[in-house]
Amino acid sequence: MDLIRAIAFAAGFLRTNQASPGKPYLLSTEMGVVEADLYRPSGSPWATVLMLHGLARHAHRDPRLVRLATALTAAGMAVVSPRIEPLAQLRLKPLASPTIAATLRSVLADDTLDCSSVGILAPSYAGGQAMAAAATPELRQHVSGLMLIGAYHDARALLRHLLVEATADPYGRLILLRRFLDEVGELTDGIALAIHTDLTDSIDQTEQLPQVLRDLTPHDREHFLTLRDDAAARSRLCERLLADHAEAVDALSVTHAIPDLLAPVTLFHGRNDLVIPPTESARLHELLSQQGKRSRLCTTTLLDHGNVSFSLGTLLEGPATLATFAHWFGSLRGPLRNRR
Repeated sequence: MDLIRAIAFAAGFLRTNQASPGKPYLLSTEMGVVEADLYRPSGSPWATVLMLHGLARHAHRDPRLVRLATALTAAGMAVVSPRIEPLAQLRLKPLASPTIAATLRSVLADDTLDCSSVGILAPSYAGGQAMAAAATPELRQHVSGLMLIGAYHDARALLRHLLVEATADPYGRLILLRRFLDEVGELTDGIALAIHTDLTDSIDQTEQLPQVLRDLTPHDREHFLTLRDDAAARSRLCERLLADHAEAVDALSVTHAIPDLLAPVTLFHGRNDLVIPPTESARLHELLSQQGKRSRLCTTTLLDHGNVSFSLGTLLEGPATLATFAHWFGSLRGPLRNRR
């Protein structure tokens, strides 16, 4: 049955290039009202999934997530897709985890959804934050299974990758720079505006940065361009952060959540991911297994860090992808639990 559902999901994904967002849905939480979209299947859902977005300006309305949620309904699931404000603001903040936990509590308490447990699908940075939320004492019995796509486990390794590696994705690097320049007191208003504009240009395919740079002070312009373009300067910043601000870096790691996690974890990671390398999911899988947690890992060339690509070669990876989603679907039925 789970494999049949996985096939229905894949078929729904392939035939849905431009899906419409779900029904607007407001969640009342202790942290305020959270905007969300609700997707329902044609019949009665057999499972409910909380689908999170990553560090993306379009948040829960990102076309890739809308397509994914629509495909999940083809497999018979109800999907709640909330806007997590710290993530929508492209901010690397531990605050995302309490916001996710509050949203999850609201979903579980909603009589119209009628669910005693919820599966979670979360990409990128949201994956680790979702795992931390799922391990909290009052929620861990109610999360049936986690699907983490392109997740990381070690903030120090991620810091070194994005700041030092020449092949690292510039978008992820800029988000990290904004977070840690603020930590060291070097994020002036001008540099923050330059980073924001560079990110926006990348998303919208615009060219507003040159004008912003012309209006900056010479110091801010030089400092921004040096850190953006000079690997040696970023390497020095990385070493300074690890030496003097290690606690702030480690606050973004999520391995502390593993001991209290009950939900099985399915890890899905693109082999060509330039934002978070697949070695991060591999290491997380290893740590979960070492602590007696149920974990399954699949790496694939079907996606990078959020974009799916198809070719004759990637078609050969279809069976492994179907088996991975079937495994996650199986965990949503509740028979597989981690031991504490």
